[in-house]
Amino acid sequence: MDIHIPLHTVIYLIVGVALLTSGRRLFWLFVGCAGFVIGFEYGGNLTGIQEPWLLLIIAFLTGLAGALLAFFLQGIAISVAGFLVGGYAAINMVELLEYSTQDYFLPIYLIGGIIGLILMFLIFDYALIFLSSIIGAFVIVHALYLIPPVKTMVFLILAMAGAVFQSTVYPRRYRTRRSR
Repeated sequence: MDIHIPLHTVIYLIVGVALLTSGRRLFWLFVGCAGFVIGFEYGGNLTGIQEPWLLLIIAFLTGLAGALLAFFLQGIAISVAGFLVGGYAAINMVELLEYSTQDYFLPIYLIGGIIGLILMFLIFDYALIFLSSIIGAFVIVHALYLIPPVKTMVFLILAMAGAVFQSTVYPRRYRTRRSR
């Protein structure tokens, strides 16, 4: 019996686990992985390209651009990542509830993006944990092709596990100011 697992499934599982476990610790990885996922998910719609290997190249380039942006221009990357991941999470949450996003894709994405952007500015550490856990869980669930009730349960378990893992393994580092 020959089992064939598509390359994008393997990549999605690796990216999903990286987001679930390291999104808070490695901000550039979070932004790069988010760029990769969003580039792969929506690259075909924006460019008309449907070949998987070309979509992987687009995804790699958007991920690389995101990681470089996060590394060199963190303030801008926080805004962009918050907006993109918030929009992606909103679309996927609506679809997880088995509603169609076809007619309202842009408004749902914009509302989710604005919420993600605001969260990243107000409560950066916690928003990073929340958003990286959510997107990591979505990426893994998409890669597994599960039926809707199981998909929802696996998503919730993975998102909670990622948030707990990141909160306990990477405790918040408090900065101290030197008094003069």
